Amino acid sequence: MKIIKYRILIRHLSFTWSAWSLLCIAFLLAVFAIFSLSDQPDLLNRFLAEDGLDHFTGWLLPQIPWFLPISSFFGTLFCLLFLRQRREWLAMQASGVPAYMVLFVYLTLGLIPTCLVWLASNADEVSGVNVSEFSRHVSFQMKVNRTRAWYFESFDANGLTGKNLQLYSYDRKGNDSFRIRAEQAMFNGKLGWAFKNGRFLGFPSHKGLPVPNQDNDGLQWRSLDENEANFLKDEFTGPLINKSFDTLTIKELQDNPLPHLMLKNGPKALSLRELDYLLEVFKGVNSNILAPYELRRAQMLLNSPSCMVAIFFAFCIGVGRGKVSIGQMIGLTLLGLVTFYVLRTTFDALGEEAVVKPTIAAFLPYAISVLGGWVLYLKKR
Repeated sequence: MKIIKYRILIRHLSFTWSAWSLLCIAFLLAVFAIFSLSDQPDLLNRFLAEDGLDHFTGWLLPQIPWFLPISSFFGTLFCLLFLRQRREWLAMQASGVPAYMVLFVYLTLGLIPTCLVWLASNADEVSGVNVSEFSRHVSFQMKVNRTRAWYFESFDANGLTGKNLQLYSYDRKGNDSFRIRAEQAMFNGKLGWAFKNGRFLGFPSHKGLPVPNQDNDGLQWRSLDENEANFLKDEFTGPLINKSFDTLTIKELQDNPLPHLMLKNGPKALSLRELDYLLEVFKGVNSNILAPYELRRAQMLLNSPSCMVAIFFAFCIGVGRGKVSIGQMIGLTLLGLVTFYVLRTTFDALGEEAVVKPTIAAFLPYAISVLGGWVLYLKKR
């Protein structure tokens, strides 16, 4: 019944909040577009091309998760400050309008940007892991569970093809198992690795002696004869197999280079689905290496509720009984931004270094902002 009673007020609050939020979005979008066009002169031509809509969507979607929370914060804060500037807030309080009802209206409206942020953050879910954005690396290396080390002079991430490879494989004791040098190496998820124009070196180990099959399609581990076993017993370090090849395919080698390429590109270049994939592949690896990726994933998951946190924090800062000047409005705005920036920067640094668990480090700036805003609100009552 109270909602029906205050329907005119709710309409007024909704209109002003929407107007201020849209104005903030337009301002942020314009500023970002100017900087993007100055950094990428051909960006406008891509927008005007036949597939320009796809380019524009690809450019805009990654910005939504940070555009909308900021706009929600400013939209809420400006609404409240101008209500106080025009003494409308004082009139509402005198008429018995509870403050929680105003907050309820803003939080209800905040569901719109919250849903939009969630959709933008998960827009890549339908297409799977996308490798088209990974660049060609001049050099590339990957190490797999201390059993193999791959070194490429150059690597094409799109075709998963590398040139001038040196591959070192070790047994469980860390001794050489086999080595491969090749001019070219290609990875296929079903066929494993294929090598062209190279040399294979096989070393004796407790597993046996690795020998390429007769048609160079896979490896077989031949049991060591008496002389070869003596070499192993005497800790002989040289190869017993030294064979050149035109083509060698090893299906057993399923070392996928894609996760290692993702690590090379850094967490900010990855989508939420790619981060999930990466963390699953490297489960159990040194947490210090994966901490920035865990932090990034947690931040992306918190993007949607951050809109609601921004509204609540802005409400606690902007609410008050007396009239507020333009200078106070600017000061309060800067106070809110600096406070959250300091919290976010501090906990990001702690999370990336794994001093604080990354998921907790991503959550704490929002939790402290809500708690601090609530304490500030209680003091103003």
